Amino acid sequence: MITFAPIRTRRLDVRLRELTIGDEIALCHVPPAAHEKAMSEFLARCVERAETPSKRHVADPRAWTVQERTLVLSHYCTHVRDDGPDYSVTETSRLSDYLDMAIDPADPSTFEACEDNWALQPLTGAAAETLETLQLEAEYPGREHWMIGVMAAQLVRPGKDEPPDAIGEPSGYTDWVRQRIAHLQAMPASEMDRLYAGYRAALEKDCQFFRIWFDQEGVIVLPKLGLVVEGGGAVVPPARFLVDACIGDLAISVTGKS
Repeated sequence: MITFAPIRTRRLDVRLRELTIGDEIALCHVPPAAHEKAMSEFLARCVERAETPSKRHVADPRAWTVQERTLVLSHYCTHVRDDGPDYSVTETSRLSDYLDMAIDPADPSTFEACEDNWALQPLTGAAAETLETLQLEAEYPGREHWMIGVMAAQLVRPGKDEPPDAIGEPSGYTDWVRQRIAHLQAMPASEMDRLYAGYRAALEKDCQFFRIWFDQEGVIVLPKLGLVVEGGGAVVPPARFLVDACIGDLAISVTGKS
């Protein structure tokens, strides 16, 4: 049995346990495009203890940010992968190309755009799962769904917008995000340009452990800012941190995932 070092950050105090072969087989049967659902399933199975020694600590993995969830997945991989702790994320990149443990901001960014004040809420696992579900009903279910969807989920006007709790009121939260997406889609293009620019700047400023971005399937991780060459080309590619990365060869083989 593998013993895991604890994970301690500003909001997390977590101890992991090794997945059973039954856990790994179950994770192999999560639909391949349901990345956030797979992450939640993984965390539900591998988190042995999540303590809350202070008011800022969070125990529920669905209330963790997508960056915190990625951190826990990568921590698990550093213990179980043969090429760890700085394991291969893609064929040309390693964990150290993406992870920066020194970046963990406490307060969300605010900015002005479209004659309103906006605050950037962290994207939680529950919120990302909601966007994953809404993608199934979206008229345009590609990258454009995620670009507008994350803005709908993360951008709030303090004192004006009060989203339902994504975990405690999942139906109400889903309806709220659906309405917010429709509202953003109806914005004049010039106003959306300004709001998007503010969002991009706030997201970069508030990056936590990883620089997240989005493609047609959801959350991806960009390389650290220093990893660029002359002309702005990235030395390492963006990556999706998949639960499959910590599943053993036996489970992958018997479930036909290989």
